[in-house]
Amino acid sequence: MYESCTWRGDDMSLLDFLRRTNAQGDIARWLRLAHKKAVDAGTSNETLEEFARTYSIFGEQLVAADMLSWRNDRHCGQWLVLHIPFRQMSVFLDGQVEAKVPPEHRYLAMAMLCKHTAAERLWCKSEALWEAMRREGHSRRFVEDVVRQLAADSALVEGYLSGRLSKLVPTSGCDAHVVRSLPIQPRWEAAIRSGRKTVEGRVMRGATLEISVGDAIVFGTATTTVTKITHHNSFRELLLHHGLERVLPGVATIDRGVAVYHGFHGYRDAAAEHGVVAFDILMTPRKGIAYEDLNAFQKSYAARVREAVDHAFAVANAATVAEVQQLVDGTTTKVEACFGPPGTGKTAATLVIIEETLDRGGRVVLTVYTAQLACRMRERFAKHPRHRQLRIDTCHAVFGLGEDFAFLPLLGGYQLLVVDAISQLDGEQCDRIMRLREMVDNVPALAFMGDRWQMAGFGEVRPWDTRLWQASVHRTTLVQPYRCQDSTKA
Repeated sequence: MYESCTWRGDDMSLLDFLRRTNAQGDIARWLRLAHKKAVDAGTSNETLEEFARTYSIFGEQLVAADMLSWRNDRHCGQWLVLHIPFRQMSVFLDGQVEAKVPPEHRYLAMAMLCKHTAAERLWCKSEALWEAMRREGHSRRFVEDVVRQLAADSALVEGYLSGRLSKLVPTSGCDAHVVRSLPIQPRWEAAIRSGRKTVEGRVMRGATLEISVGDAIVFGTATTTVTKITHHNSFRELLLHHGLERVLPGVATIDRGVAVYHGFHGYRDAAAEHGVVAFDILMTPRKGIAYEDLNAFQKSYAARVREAVDHAFAVANAATVAEVQQLVDGTTTKVEACFGPPGTGKTAATLVIIEETLDRGGRVVLTVYTAQLACRMRERFAKHPRHRQLRIDTCHAVFGLGEDFAFLPLLGGYQLLVVDAISQLDGEQCDRIMRLREMVDNVPALAFMGDRWQMAGFGEVRPWDTRLWQASVHRTTLVQPYRCQDSTKA
């Protein structure tokens, strides 16, 4: 709609276009009314299209854009599409970026090479980046970290573009497989998880052309491995070749199976034009530990956190404001704290809940005390199919510790908040975290981890000595060694 729109001119960004239009891409009703009012008052003789293009907006219509983190290279691509006018998105593509810059820095390179005034004003000046992130409510420490990261990444990009640095190209013999994510209806995701659906059919175009044997495909939250790929002229041919029960278990006839595929928007015509592809898939065993692997003490703690996460999901999925208010008023979830010496499984139990929450489509914050540890934890979750829903950072960056309450982190969109190394915080900092949660009606589950006998951080009052802690926190202490595999010592 944006690319083909004729009345918007060539200087209107996608973000500005969305502010002026409705869901169908037509000029918004409020703008039509404003034009009629101006014409009736004699203050404008412009056509509706001219008026809509030149009208100065002052908050009449807001746009909610789900953006990736500033730390993510793809955020640069999102910013370009929203703020830089274009007729075709291919205008942002640059041959030298494709040829010289590694994929992890590609969108930043596009932003740096963009000659539009808005791009040059933001991506070439650290002061502008600082101001943009502070307007979004990020803490001073977060902004400092991101500005330093972008400065370092920009220097790398300049090195790649100038030829001083060489892009590493994997050889054809590389055995590293790719992880792809494809959307799927819950019904078929459940069939994949149960092992009944072992073949997935798709139109042979786009991302499906890049999938190879051995690659991982994530359907929803079900991770599978491709064991075989076959091509067919139609979905009917695919179903006859592989068998209905392997492709669409529970569907009675081939005709109904074909109807299932043709029921997806555009699939009938696209299949006739491009053909179809069938992936033989095998569920990938889940690595790591599960809830069933925990001991009784860990399960007690994890069950309480899980109950609080369930409450957060119930609020997020509520259909009406009245239902939300009823859930918020009728349920009070305590903060959970898990204490124990090293090796008792505090982190293991918490990671089980984090992965469960991510698998359910929830958003999670995991805070640690140092930036170095945050980097290690990001690496651990880098291959999780929903890692973009997990924010890992320092306590100070996420919760604005050390700043006044003029900075208020937005925590309402998360289902789980996890704070590690709680003994490194003082009572005032811990109270601030709990107060921030109160500001969103205590909806997100909040879990603290730590060792009470670990060397304390700064501050005179320990977190567990404050009145708010004693009134709000339920404590679980782990004493049984979890890592030890020697039965004589366990």
